[in-house]
Amino acid sequence: MSILPIISKIFEKLLCKQITFFIDPLLSNFQCGFRKGFGAQDCLLAMLEHWKSEVDKKQVFGALLTDLSKAFDCLSHELIIAKLNAYGFSLSALKLVHHYLSKRQQRTKINQSYSTWKDILFGVPQGSILGPILFNIFISDLFLVVKDVNFASYADDNTIYQSGKTVDDVINGLQVSAEKLFKWFSDNQMKGNTDKCHLIMSTEDAPELQIGNSWIKTSSCEKLLGVKIDYKLTFDEHVKSLCKKANNKLRALARATPYMNIEKSVG
Repeated sequence: MSILPIISKIFEKLLCKQITFFIDPLLSNFQCGFRKGFGAQDCLLAMLEHWKSEVDKKQVFGALLTDLSKAFDCLSHELIIAKLNAYGFSLSALKLVHHYLSKRQQRTKINQSYSTWKDILFGVPQGSILGPILFNIFISDLFLVVKDVNFASYADDNTIYQSGKTVDDVINGLQVSAEKLFKWFSDNQMKGNTDKCHLIMSTEDAPELQIGNSWIKTSSCEKLLGVKIDYKLTFDEHVKSLCKKANNKLRALARATPYMNIEKSVG
């Protein structure tokens, strides 16, 4: 058995540790994915607490859930190196990361036929140790460009949210921020899907929000990072979903019980 894959993983882990130590203080607090001390619950709680606080002040709250297609596969290697350079990485470090990303190839298999090998010019290696931190660095300047709005950001899941005195204030604010957001996606060669965006507000009586040629209607309930959020923050739909899943698990166990050789005891 070759030890080269083991050595390469150890080297990659050490490299990731050094890069993280250098770049983590420079990342936005909105970035909650792939970071020690951060998690999906952090960006969710920040958004929900802001929502509740603004509603208590009789303000209107709105959140736009955006969508990216194959975000990890769209990262330009040239842009990654350029951004590392902008953050102050040394020439030797840039060469090392460039070498890590370069000379990777892929091909397609259909039945017993193979295509020719093609160089991979975009994306971070799937399942790699360095992939997540390189993704975080790649999108970190997004939060410098789109500044007049809050984010619930976990990896490629980016939700912008804000509040205002009226529904129109919130809609107009979200629309301006969304235009900046999708322009950043386009400028950085990422594929933002305006037709898959979702809008949720603290009121059902809200006009549609326009992004490009897409019009987004207000929804009464949306799922964000595994949690169903309704416009009244009752979480009724989320609780119903959890109960349904639990019930299905119990039914599956009940059907399997007669076939289990397990002694049951009381007390």
